[in-house]
Amino acid sequence: MGAEVRITYPFHPHSGRELVLIGGARRDSGCVTVRDPAGRALKVPLWMTTDEAAQASLSGRAEIAVGALLSAAVQILVDLDEPTQRLQFVVHWAGGCHTAFEMNKPRSGVGRKTSMEDVELIGRMAERGYGDDEIARVLNKLGRRTGKDNRWNQHRVATCRRSRGLKRGTRDPDVLTHAEAAKHCGVSNTTIRRLVEHGVLKMEQIAPWAPWEIRRADLETEPVRGILERLNRQRARG
Repeated sequence: MGAEVRITYPFHPHSGRELVLIGGARRDSGCVTVRDPAGRALKVPLWMTTDEAAQASLSGRAEIAVGALLSAAVQILVDLDEPTQRLQFVVHWAGGCHTAFEMNKPRSGVGRKTSMEDVELIGRMAERGYGDDEIARVLNKLGRRTGKDNRWNQHRVATCRRSRGLKRGTRDPDVLTHAEAAKHCGVSNTTIRRLVEHGVLKMEQIAPWAPWEIRRADLETEPVRGILERLNRQRARG
């Protein structure tokens, strides 16, 4: 008599029986071929002959891997009933059967929109030539979130702009940022900040945390020009 294989999986029709092995395991199938009690060739998965398979038991809760479920479906049709916001599914299975069911449309992150206040800020900053990364930085500093409750980033700002038709303009060469104004005047950022804080130099800002906007012409007016020239002379002597 040839070698025998014992089927340990309790839910196999021949569970507990030792069947004659007539074909070894194939790498592509993971099965062995045995002869059943009726004398017919039968393929049995190798895992059904292991000690672990003998521990299998029924559960009160049915579970199936999503991949296995989808592999058995030929077609999945989904329709939304707008008045009730219910999703209606029809699953056509291999073999000709079908299953119909429905569920509430998920609300988390769905159907929520970016606030108009944020859209307005994005539009204003984009119009003045600020990049999407700079706009995202300002929105995050202000504690704003996207419609799906995510932090803003360059990609999300760009997506919002495109969906709303918000075009980016070009920077006005006569308007400088805080750092650009300091470089233009040959002084430190701290000097420019003090001039603004003391009301000597005008500064505009689209929103808190947005870049300062200082007009080049305002740096040439008095008393700003005189103060800057005096500071530069003192630095040259020192």
